[in-house]
Amino acid sequence: MKRNYVDLPEGQVHYRIDGAGEAMLLVHQTPASSAEYLEMMAILSQKYRVIAVDTLGYGMSDYPAVDPTIELYAKVNRDFLAALGVTKAHIFGHHTGASIATEMAVAYPELALSLSLSGCPIYPAEVRAERLRGAHSMEITEDGSYVTTLMGLIQKYNPCAAKEFRHRTLVSGLQAGTRNEDAHVAVFGYDIAARFPLLKCNTLLLSGTKDVCFALLEDAAKLIPNCRTAVVEDADAMILMEKPD
Repeated sequence: MKRNYVDLPEGQVHYRIDGAGEAMLLVHQTPASSAEYLEMMAILSQKYRVIAVDTLGYGMSDYPAVDPTIELYAKVNRDFLAALGVTKAHIFGHHTGASIATEMAVAYPELALSLSLSGCPIYPAEVRAERLRGAHSMEITEDGSYVTTLMGLIQKYNPCAAKEFRHRTLVSGLQAGTRNEDAHVAVFGYDIAARFPLLKCNTLLLSGTKDVCFALLEDAAKLIPNCRTAVVEDADAMILMEKPD
């Protein structure tokens, strides 16, 4: 596995790459990074040229100069793939990554060979509005208590995860700094349900049974043409690291 950067007008984009074959792009959740795909990459790289990208503002990618939207993230990822010479790819997105992956497949249908969405955040408008009001940037405190606060949130939404995986996500969240909620704001401002019927490629919806988005799985499936679903027992939002197979 190798790591590298691509220079784009919006900034430097960091990524991990491994394997050979058809390209597969992996897009992470918030406030994680491409590091959450390490276990999956070891498996998928046996068949695909797997590319895990750090979304702008996360991991080791640059912060965007403007307030990001899902549409901006999707465009940057399209341009990122083009810079690598990739014109077609299977696209896999988890949580925030599911919204970005959906927009990529809708806005650039010629790019998507297939789409896989894990823990898809298809929230009603009123829930998205409530989440937007509650999205507060991390405050870096003198006593370091913000680290414990962030770990508390990670533990709350990932009750099944091993402490090593929680630590990995904590590190990624701290890398994002005071802008760690940027992508959540973008997600809750994005009407993913309106985009689902426009999908043209085969789509897989999957979720762990203890994922906060599990209850939304069937609602999403009803809106997506050419869709099938898969359920992974006893997995939460760290399903990628817990049960990569």
